[in-house]
This record gives sequence, C-alpha cells and structure tokens, in this order.
Amino acid sequence: MGSVPCAANLIRHETGGLTWNRAFRHTGGSSRPPLFTSPMIRPLFARAAASLLLVTAAAPAGQVVFSEVMYAPPAGKPEFLEVWNVAMTPQDMALWKFTSGISYTFPDFNPASTGAHILKPNERIVVSSADEAATRAAYPSIPATVRVFGPWDGSLNNAGEEVTLDDKNGVHACTLEYGDSNPWPRAADGTGHSLVLRSGDLAIDDWRVWRASTENGGSPGVEDPAAPPVTLALSEVHFTANNTTDWIELRNASTASASADGFFLASLPDFSDKVPLGGGIAAGGYFSQAAAFAADSGGEVTIYLIDNVNRVRETLHAKHKNGRVSFQRFPADSEEWYQSLTDSRDAANNPARQTGVVINEIMADSPGNQRDGEFIELHNRTAAPIDLSGWKLDDAVNYAFPPGTTIPAGGYLVIGANAAWLADNYSGLAALGNWSGSLSNGGERLRLEDADGNLADGVDYRVGGEWPDLTGGDGSSLELMNPDMDNSRGGAWRASDESAKGQWRSFTINGGTYRRQGHGVTDDEIRLWLVGDGHLVLRNLVLQTIAGGPNLLVNGDVTTLLNNNVAGWQSRGTHYASFSDAEGVHIVADGHGDNKTNHMEKSATGMAANTAYRLTGEVRWVYGKPRIIAQSFDTTWGGITQASVPQNLGTPGKVNSRFSAAPAPVVTAGLHSPPVPKTTDAVTITARVSSAAPLASVVLRHRLDNVNGNAVWASLPMSDDG
Repeated sequence: MGSVPCAANLIRHETGGLTWNRAFRHTGGSSRPPLFTSPMIRPLFARAAASLLLVTAAAPAGQVVFSEVMYAPPAGKPEFLEVWNVAMTPQDMALWKFTSGISYTFPDFNPASTGAHILKPNERIVVSSADEAATRAAYPSIPATVRVFGPWDGSLNNAGEEVTLDDKNGVHACTLEYGDSNPWPRAADGTGHSLVLRSGDLAIDDWRVWRASTENGGSPGVEDPAAPPVTLALSEVHFTANNTTDWIELRNASTASASADGFFLASLPDFSDKVPLGGGIAAGGYFSQAAAFAADSGGEVTIYLIDNVNRVRETLHAKHKNGRVSFQRFPADSEEWYQSLTDSRDAANNPARQTGVVINEIMADSPGNQRDGEFIELHNRTAAPIDLSGWKLDDAVNYAFPPGTTIPAGGYLVIGANAAWLADNYSGLAALGNWSGSLSNGGERLRLEDADGNLADGVDYRVGGEWPDLTGGDGSSLELMNPDMDNSRGGAWRASDESAKGQWRSFTINGGTYRRQGHGVTDDEIRLWLVGDGHLVLRNLVLQTIAGGPNLLVNGDVTTLLNNNVAGWQSRGTHYASFSDAEGVHIVADGHGDNKTNHMEKSATGMAANTAYRLTGEVRWVYGKPRIIAQSFDTTWGGITQASVPQNLGTPGKVNSRFSAAPAPVVTAGLHSPPVPKTTDAVTITARVSSAAPLASVVLRHRLDNVNGNAVWASLPMSDDG
C-alpha cells in the first residue's frame, strides 16, 4: 500500500478566551483514517464518548418520555402533560396509567379502532386535566392531528412533585420530579409558560434538560420553537432600606447596539405591575430603569423581563438581606447572583466574594450504598483562618454551620451524613454533621454559601465521562488535585487511591462434588469471575480434594497471554485486563462476569469425576465489587467468597491521596470534526484548557493508529487564533 496523506488543518485550544490553532499534515503507510492522539487529546475523545453513552443509557424510558409540563397555567386554563415517543418504533399504551402526581388510565385495546392504543413513532400526545374540547379551546394551537386524552383526576402541584407513568404491568415507563424554583425555570410557575424538554435523548429527571417554553401558553402537541436570541439580560437589582426595589439594571449581551423598546419589567406572574423599558443600549453596555417592586416579608421578590407579547425572556428570584443594597449578577454571562454592600449602577459588576474555601473531596457513593459513609471535605486554601458562622451547604444536602465554626489556615473541615460513624471509622477525625438529604450516586449540584447566601464554592459533580469512574460505588472518593484548580471541571478531580487499604483475607470454598458433565469435553477447568466492575488480588490458590493431596492449579500464581490455560490464568471478555505480579493474581473486571466468555480460567488437570474439591487462598480488595465466584467449566462444582472492603475510604481531613503540588491544566470539550475523517479530509480538533497558572504553550502529540500501535509520536505546537 502506498503512502496516503491525511491533513488536519485546524487544532483549536482555548485558555480563558484564548484559542489555539495548528495546521499540520500527517503521512503514513496505512489507508485507515488516522487517529490523532496525545496525552491531552486522546483521553478527551474517550471521555467525551463515554459521557454521551452515559446520558443516553440513563434515559428512563428509552422510548416514552414527558416532553412538556404545564403545572401552573394561567387562571381558567387546564393543566397538561405532553407525552412523546422518541423512538422510531410504535408503543402499545393500552391500560398505561399515571401512578403519582395525577391519576389517569389510558384506554384499553378497542377492536373497533385497533390503532387507538398505539403511540406511533415520534408521536406526541397531550394528557389534560380537562376533556378534549375544553383543552383545545384553551390551547387553540394544538394541531387537529394531535390526540388529546383526559380529564385526569387530581392536579399537578404548583410547588413541584413527582409524576410517574407506568405500563400495564406496573413497570415505570417514565418518571419526572419537577420543581418550581431554582434551579428549575421560574418562568413556568404561573406566568403562562410551561416546562419543555430540551432533548429526547437525555435523561429527563434532571433540571438541566428542561427550560421554560418559548411562547406563553406552551406548545402542546408540537416541538417547542427555539428561543429568540438573548439581547437584554438582567444584571443588577437595587433595594431601598424598606425592602423595595428602586432600580433594575440590564445589560446588552449582544455584540451590536440594541433597543429596549417593547420590553417590560414586572414582579407579578400576571404582569399586572409591568414597567415599560425604552431607549438604546450600546453593545456590551448597561442601562438602569427605575422600578419599585415590593419584596415579601422574607426579602424575596421575583423579577420578570418580558417582551411585548408577554413572553418571559428572563426571570430572577432575588432575596434581599438587610444591610445589603444590591443583588448583582457575576460573571456577566452566568446564572449566579451575589448580595453586595455597594452597587455598580450602569457599569460591570464585581461584587465582593468569598473564595478562600473550596470543596476539596466528596464521598457520594461509598461501597454497598452505605449512606453513613458520605462526606464532604472543605479546605481553607488561604494563610488565615476563615469563620464559617452562618454558612451552609445547599442543594444536594442541607447543613447550617454552627456559630463559631472556623477552618484554620491551610486546614480541612469534614461534614458528613453521620458524624459519629465517621469518627468511629477514621482515626482522629472530628467531623461535623449530620446533614439532611443525601448525595446522589450519579452526581448533582452541591453549593457552599456564605452568611449572605452568596456562592462561596460549588461543584456539579458527576461519575464517568470527564469525571472519574471509580467514585461510582467502587470505593473511591472524588479528590481535587489542587485547591487552585477549577473544581467545576471533571478533569480537576481524581478518584482517591484506595489500592493499599484492603487487607488480606483467607477463604475456603467447599464447592461440592465435581461431576464432570462435559458432554464429550474432557478439559477440567476452574473459572473465576467478579459480579461487576472490580479489582481483587488472589494469592496462595490451592485446589485439592477434601481429603487433601496435590494442588491441581499448576502455575496458578500467574496469568498468561497464551492460548493455553495450563501456563497460567487466561483472561476473557470483561476480565481481559487481569494480570499477575509479585503480589499475586489480579482479577480485574469492567463488567459482570459469567461461566461463558467473561472470566479467568485455569486448567485443573487431574480433577476426577464424582469427587469433592475445595479451593483455598487469600483475597484482597483493591476497588469495586468484592464478591468473586468460582465454578468448574460444567458448573457442577462451585462457590462464592468475598474480599473485605475497608471502611476508612477516601482521605477526609487530610491531604488528598491524588494531590498535585502544582495546579495542572484541565482539558475539556475535546472534539474532532469530521467524526470519521477520510484520508483526504482536513480534521478540526478543538479543546478547551483552563489553567490556574499561565500557559506558555500547548503542544499536540499525535500519531497514526496502526495495527501494532507502535507508530512514532510527533509533536506540534498549537497556535492561538483569538
């Protein structure tokens, strides 16, 4: 095969607004599309793919989802839910029913209308609190071709609740627990807007995948239109001493001058107190409008930015704290707001912020779903003690720090679900607790707020994708590599190193009588496998008759890559990564094992039919599932044993096991286009890199992906394109 060129003409890398590009041409002796790899870029591709699979796999129904929820309609209009078949196959919905939130059962099969109970591919239907005629009258935009069902019994809770749809066998088809306040869109709470699903490919029981409908009245039965581009955005709210707003600032978020004509501010969901805006605002400029809106007794007020057809363009729920005069958005394009002692009227905001305390470690999913083992570690990265009186943990869990709580300079503070349990299992640890709620095993948003309710630190942690995998019940905590790194990025975290904590445990498996039912196969084999992701170490393995005798596991202390399990343990399927070293045989699995193709196997020549055998040895846990299953190839002999999982996992109150003395750059958003390039395609590779320390350069390392994996690495600097 002759040399085939492949060009990649743009590589982009961003650092705080900087974008790096590099044109290069790669030539090799393979007709396969090249895989451009580097210590930075290659893992990104793998993580991005894993993240996509994770989201898709998490879809609750896989086929039928809630795609719109009108839980707080304007007066006189019915509530409704939109149900959407996101697949290209029909779904039989006969006798499906709502089992929480509302009560309604879909019609059974009708021989007079044999397709009436079928939800067609990509079809949307509307289920309403009113009958069909009343629903269509209230929402005339519903197409005649869209089927409307109802009325249901009960009503959707305006404060939020769980809604579940079950199939006729009682299996959950779809579940959503929506809310009416941050982080859920407030525009859906009584203004006439509904909640709409951003994408049918994503797990729906997550506030991140919902937004307020574009149009007032929602879009029942059809896909919601795209939201208009953002031009004006709320920027600052100023309060008087008597708990009333007196002016509200807006920012032109676009790159061109914009007009405020046709826009209004309001504080009531029916917009009866709306205040008109007017005039021009320069690109990136600020404009303040006098507006007197009274807060409630708790200092809370909701501000709506609406257009001339009563569409809510933005919503803010502000909470005024006595002594603070301003509520400011920062950064300008974020969703975060801060109480401030001073205002910055008609200028960029820069409120005073607490930045010295970081969320440094999270144990969200300890092995065995042991809730008592959950903890959060805070770290004071400054050279002075910090008073946490009045601070609190919010969102994922709720905990208010007692008066007088401080973190010493450079010190740590641990808060747990069960402070007494933590004290019993971690020597010398003085943890605070107990919090209310629990940390989600799959990840969720965690906030640390100061005494003013301002964000001091926050992490929207995850498991898998760009985030470490071993934190999902496999024994590791999430550890921040360095307190100066951006802990909102998955690449700034590592799974804690638990590899040395497991203790050796002796075991005996009396597996019964080996029958040798081989159906003509005379090979005598022992097979070992784990029940899920895991890593255990085995040593001193002995297989012998109950009466004693020689060890039938010859070479049982090593693994082999040869197609010969006499030379050692052979690894197959999900157990392919198993290996041996001086410590013993490491059985490593990335999924459930079995007696077919996912296990380690070893020849046990000399086993006799109708004879009882026992397997003895020692086992040590490294991570993951601790249970190991042993069977003969014919399954007539076998048993189970389990490694001991340590209780003192993670490093609460101490320097993290994966601590890096210098903050490392964090690479995210790695992409290449086209996804599957031809050998003649120009390949665009993009990546975003954030770094606490200045980056002098970014280097791409790449090579051809040949059959043997031994192509020569090449290095090229990446250049900035602004």
